[in-house]
Amino acid sequence: MPRRVLFPLLITLILTILFAAPIVDDFTFWGQMDWDQFVSWNAIGRDSLLRFQQFPLWNPYVNGGNVLFAHPHSPFLSPFYIFVIIFGAYIGLKIQIFLYLFIGLLGMYVLCRHYKLTPKASFFSAVLFMLNSVYALHVTEGHTEWLVMALLPWLFYFFLKSLQNVPYVIASVGVLSLILLNGSVDVFSIAVAFMLVYAAFKSFSVRSLRPLMVMSGILAGTALFCAVKLLPMLEFLHQFPRYTLDNSGTPWNILVRILLSRHQVAYDLYYIDQTQKMGIQYLWHEYGAYIGVIPLVMVICGMVKTFKSRWPFVCSGIVFLFIALGRNAPVNVWLLLHCFPFWDSQKVPSRYILGFMFVASLMAGYAFSYFEEWMNVLSVKKYRLFKYVPVLILLFVVCDLFAVNRPIFEHAFTIKPFAVKREQAFIQRYRKAVLFENGTSRSSIYPVFLSNSGILEAYEVVKVKSEGVRAFGEEGYRGEVFLAGGRGDVDVAFFSPNKVVINVQARQPDILVMNQNYYTGWRVLSAGPSYPAEPYDGMVSTPVPAGKAVYEFYYLPRSFLLGLAISLGCIVTASIYCYNKRDCFVT
Repeated sequence: MPRRVLFPLLITLILTILFAAPIVDDFTFWGQMDWDQFVSWNAIGRDSLLRFQQFPLWNPYVNGGNVLFAHPHSPFLSPFYIFVIIFGAYIGLKIQIFLYLFIGLLGMYVLCRHYKLTPKASFFSAVLFMLNSVYALHVTEGHTEWLVMALLPWLFYFFLKSLQNVPYVIASVGVLSLILLNGSVDVFSIAVAFMLVYAAFKSFSVRSLRPLMVMSGILAGTALFCAVKLLPMLEFLHQFPRYTLDNSGTPWNILVRILLSRHQVAYDLYYIDQTQKMGIQYLWHEYGAYIGVIPLVMVICGMVKTFKSRWPFVCSGIVFLFIALGRNAPVNVWLLLHCFPFWDSQKVPSRYILGFMFVASLMAGYAFSYFEEWMNVLSVKKYRLFKYVPVLILLFVVCDLFAVNRPIFEHAFTIKPFAVKREQAFIQRYRKAVLFENGTSRSSIYPVFLSNSGILEAYEVVKVKSEGVRAFGEEGYRGEVFLAGGRGDVDVAFFSPNKVVINVQARQPDILVMNQNYYTGWRVLSAGPSYPAEPYDGMVSTPVPAGKAVYEFYYLPRSFLLGLAISLGCIVTASIYCYNKRDCFVT
């Protein structure tokens, strides 16, 4: 392997291992705050695949039964989900923390080299983008969807390649699809918005619609490739829309603190009351983006120095800074963004600072490259030692980022695993459950799942209805399956997330009810006459005639089947196209 390739890979790998090392101090420990919710989606899907050999379409364990694959945060089609399947949810996700950090550092380096920046300047941009506190804070909070922020440099890189070489649109589609299939709807919305804003500025700059047309092709290709995920998800969100009226934002008076404060951990994990004193609505993990004084100076210099030639990129960063500021910006771009479908369901405008940090990191690399060139000139004219100044500054910035942001990871996994007895039969056992101590988690979904139980009121980002489902011991609870009229006997012969087999012996015609939420996609199968699945007080049901029979409730929405057909067709078409155009990717 050539040295110019091996050296960046080695340095990137070393930085990744050293920076994320705190997460393996207690490798088996569970995560705090939102980790319970995000790890549950991963663990339940893994259980469906391995224990029941079923594709994880339905989640019977949460809120009286809810969609799993169609949920915006489901990650099952991400290729990196293989680590969860092999090693389990927690260890698999911890491995992904390292993997995505490595991918992000390498991606930013490759992008900078594409822009002809020096290797040192490219590393400078890479560490600013991935080692600022955005990645560490969101991961520590449990937002595993934010792992894929590491793919933003690759998405932009392949988009730039697509402008000269159309076949690279396939690569752009692949990267954007990875973001969506990881269940990262927030990062997906940020990435798409950024790319559209940049494409619009670039089209205006070159007096051509080509950048916008290429971006439109990428979005269309992503929709087709991800149809298997996108169609069920849109069907679900159509039933349970998530409209928000969040008009908060980032106050100007804490913007300096966001970028320069060396106390990036304390505000969230120890001094939560500080958020109210600072006039911000959310906890600190939604704001922190520490880079330090020297990089900030480099960012400003880079924007000024390159504005004439790179103004579409710089202006895109400014737009995203305005979005992050929300109502505090000179122009409320956040409110404008909220007028569009899909973005009308987004909240927390401060998250859009990711787009600004992406631009800022590259601009700092430009400034560093100019500074390096200046030092080289001085070393020739005056003192040879001047050529070592950029190296010293790079090392100082890396050490500073390590000193401030690396300790954030030390607070990610603080919960010692406790034994949970797995019950033989699945039952909706809990209305609410708080099994973690000292407020270390917002919910207790994961241990409830491990006990083979359901919980009716769990923390959920999408407000779903659970009308008739009852928990064991509550008034109105009649079992996990029952006959509405009570005219016979029923029992569960087989239970799995997507399929429940029920023995029925009805003395008279009745209605068979399952103690799970009804959604479009539930179906009924029996040896004799069968009827469609219907809602009964919000639960899954079907009419049954008198007599003895076996009924099977199974969940298989048409939107999934249609999406699967579209995605498979897209994959086959793209594979044939790439094979015929394989020589084009060499350039």
